Amino acid sequence: MKINLKHVSLLMTLFCIHYAAISQNDTLYFRHYAVEQGLSHNNVTSIIQDSLGFMWYGTQSGLNKFDGYGFITFKHDPKNKNSLVSDDINCMTVEKSGIIWIGTQLKGVNRLDPYSGIFTTYQHQDNNSNSLSEDLITSIKADTVSELIWIGTYSKGLDVFDPVHSTFRHYDHTLRDSSSISSNSITCIAESKEGEIWIGTNGGGVNVYNAKTGKFSFYKYDSKNNRAISSDSIKDIYIDNKLKQVWIATANGLSLINKLTGEIKIFISGWCPPTNHILNFYF
Repeated sequence: MKINLKHVSLLMTLFCIHYAAISQNDTLYFRHYAVEQGLSHNNVTSIIQDSLGFMWYGTQSGLNKFDGYGFITFKHDPKNKNSLVSDDINCMTVEKSGIIWIGTQLKGVNRLDPYSGIFTTYQHQDNNSNSLSEDLITSIKADTVSELIWIGTYSKGLDVFDPVHSTFRHYDHTLRDSSSISSNSITCIAESKEGEIWIGTNGGGVNVYNAKTGKFSFYKYDSKNNRAISSDSIKDIYIDNKLKQVWIATANGLSLINKLTGEIKIFISGWCPPTNHILNFYF
């Protein structure tokens, strides 16, 4: 089912009018933080909040911890092997224990113990299957059920790290195996309340990993099927556990999957093509 994004815009406008009507005496204040206020770089690539309430900002020039008053910056120190491995950060995730995992542009993955300030580095090693498959990391997610770390790479598939045993598993696309992951270019990773891992790819649609079966299921674009997702180029995934819905941001609008019924709704812009290129969600 295709729904014009103008309808979504109208609904959002009505919501804003309703919100304004019931909160017209409230005032919203925005505070801007940039390099002038202590941020290490104005290009922020990832944001997380830990269990203590601290905000962490990954940038193209270092990692920033914000306590509500000021920033503490972490950067690579070539003289310290326990420092941040690279200042160019792509993605981050945080475990329930507070451990922070950082994916970098070309230097692999860092594990940060925020209590000791020590960074541990994981990188690709030739002829070592128990290492990252690639050092260009595009997405990373701490699994709240199994406590595994899911790592998406630019061109070498999906890696899964077990912190307890310090072991890696690798999932890559195999032409002769229809049950393998659909693409080696991973763009995003999300986790459902039930423990399903949803993986977005560039060109292969959406993969859903079922931990009980150890297999993937797929959602892909199909021009002959109006119940399919709107594009195989996936930018972000947001799972609404309360409503049992999954929002898919793509290079061609939004797709909404109802997990209970399997129904898929498509939201396509009627304005101009650039508005269909949805980059990410933030809730």
